[in-house]
Amino acid sequence: MNAIATAWRNLIARIRDPYRPERHYMRGPGPKWHAKHAVQVTAAG
Repeated sequence: MNAIATAWRNLIARIRDPYRPERHYMRGPGPKWHAKHAVQVTAAG
């Protein structure tokens, strides 16, 4: 019974874990990348 209770608590803890790594380090290119890959806009005509 103790093993079942422990497994249940671990499952609940994993589901309720507020840590979401994609919010911290998977945001996309930063300002240096944008500066380096800036699109040159030219006036037509």
